[in-house]
Amino acid sequence: MDASYYEGRPSTALHTDICSPVAASPTWSRLVEVDREALACDGRPLWHMLLAELRPQIVAFSMARTYLDDITFDAMTDWKVIHCIRREADGAPRRRPYNVEARWYDVGGEPSLFVFGAAAQTPLGMLSADQKRRAGSAIVNVWCEGR
Repeated sequence: MDASYYEGRPSTALHTDICSPVAASPTWSRLVEVDREALACDGRPLWHMLLAELRPQIVAFSMARTYLDDITFDAMTDWKVIHCIRREADGAPRRRPYNVEARWYDVGGEPSLFVFGAAAQTPLGMLSADQKRRAGSAIVNVWCEGR
C-alpha cells in the first residue's frame, strides 16, 4: 500500500491489536486465555478510542475472522471481496482462493476502509511478497474510488 512505519513513504503505517493497542509480553498469541480476556476487557474500548482519535484512512486486519465481530463502529457498507488470489506463488491453483475483503466504517465522523485477509502463522502468511503487493494495490484502488 506504499505505507511504512519508517520515513520515506507517502503514507504512515501503525500497528495495533484490535483486542488491545497496549503492547503485551508475551505476544497475544502466547498469552493464556485469562490474560487475553483481561486485556481485551479494557483494550477493545481503548482501541476504538484510538481509532476515533486518529481517523485512519485504511485499517488492515490479518487475523482470525471472529475478531471482526468486535468492531463497534457504524458500518457504512457490507463486507465485499475486493481482490481474489486463485494461484500459489508458483502458479499452481490454490485449493481455496484467498480473498481480500473490505468494508467502509464511520470512524470519528469520517469514512475509513477496513480490509480483511485471513492470517496463517503470521499476518498474510499465506501470500508471497508479490501477492501482498498486488493485494495492497487493490486496496489502495478501492480506497481511492470510495473517498
